[in-house]
Amino acid sequence: MLRFAPGLGLVGTHRLEVQPVGAHRTRMTHRLECRVEPKMVVLYPILIRQHDALVEDLLDRAELATTGRIARPSRWPLSVRIANSAELRVARWRGKLPPPDPASGALVGRHARVAAIAVPAVMLAIAALHAAWALGSPWPAGSEPELAEHVLSQGERQQLDGGLPPAPVTWAVALALLAAAAIVRAAATGPRSRALRRAAWGVAAVFVARGVVYIPSDLIGGLDDAYQRFDLAIYSPLCLALGAGTAVVARRASAASRLMPAGPTDRAASPVISQGHGP
Repeated sequence: MLRFAPGLGLVGTHRLEVQPVGAHRTRMTHRLECRVEPKMVVLYPILIRQHDALVEDLLDRAELATTGRIARPSRWPLSVRIANSAELRVARWRGKLPPPDPASGALVGRHARVAAIAVPAVMLAIAALHAAWALGSPWPAGSEPELAEHVLSQGERQQLDGGLPPAPVTWAVALALLAAAAIVRAAATGPRSRALRRAAWGVAAVFVARGVVYIPSDLIGGLDDAYQRFDLAIYSPLCLALGAGTAVVARRASAASRLMPAGPTDRAASPVISQGHGP
């Protein structure tokens, strides 16, 4: 029998009972007798689902140990998986748990592998689109003024007299996107250098900032302008997604760097890196 710790907000006990029901057969029963104090009322619906999922896992392990198989394996509900993932992230952020092993098949690893391909690919596509605009193509709009209405804010259009930015500016944006794609891809597959990881975090910060900065002005403007509607529906969410994907790649690269032995140059330059405590 286990009793809840005093002050936790749950008062009572839970126990496992094993009873014989015949030759070579037993029944295992989990019994929960609990009173929820007011301070735990909000969290109780989440905690009870996590508790039930753990009990189901325990019963599965007992069945496996006694019979050698699990007839109907339990599966965690989506709400439990989300809550558990959030709890793990908070615990790792607070230093209560070590970072996930990049060599494992953890969910973060799958996300990083997908982001390592999808994020540079989208950046390259946007860079190619800017290159086409720099060369004079208004695609996917029918004309340059129409394109300006969809890709530039009202203030930017007023400064440019309703046209597009000069070709050198558009080329600079295309080259910046190419560089960002190269940084993300290199951070995912290339050498885990500190400068490269910092560059990847910088790319993530730029895209997240771009995704956030324009949203208030779009909402204040009342969505009368075509650009505001496109920014809220496409541009800002896309920038936030690219920033988040780049952050996943950068975090994965940072975690992988801690598991890699430092080279001679790293040892000579910084003993901290050789001990595996670099960023």
